Amino acid sequence: MCATLPFDTWRIRHDTVKLALAERSHDSKVEVECEVYGLFADIVPAAATANGGELEMVRQRQGLVPDFRFRLPTTNGIPDDFIAELKVISAGPSRYYQRGNRDKAVDVRARMLQREYKNKLAALDIKYHGVDRGEIGPLVNRLNSWGELQGLVVGQFGEGSQHLHQLLKRLAEAKVLNGARANGQIPSDSDVGVTLSHYRRVLSTVAVRAQASCLLARLGHLGGGARDAANRRNLAVRREAALREEARSFFQAHVRGRGFHRSGDIIH
Repeated sequence: MCATLPFDTWRIRHDTVKLALAERSHDSKVEVECEVYGLFADIVPAAATANGGELEMVRQRQGLVPDFRFRLPTTNGIPDDFIAELKVISAGPSRYYQRGNRDKAVDVRARMLQREYKNKLAALDIKYHGVDRGEIGPLVNRLNSWGELQGLVVGQFGEGSQHLHQLLKRLAEAKVLNGARANGQIPSDSDVGVTLSHYRRVLSTVAVRAQASCLLARLGHLGGGARDAANRRNLAVRREAALREEARSFFQAHVRGRGFHRSGDIIH
């Protein structure tokens, strides 16, 4: 479960849980946005996202793309906007077996997310905005304006971080409040408890199934047959690269032999 393997089994596990959380938000009539790509777009320098830049590939932009942005109702009528990051962890030694740490593994991982986001954005501020080390640049300032990043962490055994439990409770309260307003009733704590219990069961079941599906998919990579298949894939990739290089070299030699020359993108 902790080995780096092909076929995106980690991403599938992550997105399965993410979809379940989004569905609970829709059920509660809570506004939610997944994959918040535009949060820092207006202050990310173009050089960072251009070809060859530090954020050229989508996977390299993970520190700039929170998984969720929620807008939850409050008693004073002003909605509470915040961003959240979802992580699904496996029962490896780096997460579950740290000596001297009595906190749950999911809470330990959740506390690390704010620092990880800030470090990535601070590095971009230093590199592209000319900010001195230790100072707060525009990217870090934008992150701080959203308050504490909520760490929604799901563990190997279906357990959740404290931020995740708090979010589920607020979603349950929002659903009961919306239902009471629609029916002209007073919301009750018992209704919130029943809804919260339902949300916890659903999310826990989804998380356990996602972990089990990830493990079953990864079992197919064990054994000599899987190793031979990986070698064949690597050989095919190398052959394709060699053929492309050979074709490029032949084309260049052919152009020089004919006395052709380039003018912009046009070959004369």
